[in-house]
Amino acid sequence: MQREYHRWWSNVLSRDMELLCFGHEGTKVLVFPTSGGRFFRVRRQWLVATVADRIDNGQLQLYCVDSVDRESLVQQACRPLLASAAPHAI
Repeated sequence: MQREYHRWWSNVLSRDMELLCFGHEGTKVLVFPTSGGRFFRVRRQWLVATVADRIDNGQLQLYCVDSVDRESLVQQACRPLLASAAPHAI
């Protein structure tokens, strides 16, 4: 199975962004990690193994992007702000 790793610097986030690509051709699928997860965890979990035959025969490509959970609402420091904003969101 073809696998490529890419990394580049994000000026907006002031950190490296990373992704894994599986496959050489086929329908492109953008894969987001679970909450708090990282881009490489998808390989350890069931997803890549489940569709490996489709990746190998060129029907599917997976683009597993990294998350920004560390800079988003999942971050513990943001939770008080989120709680205070929730009643006004509706």
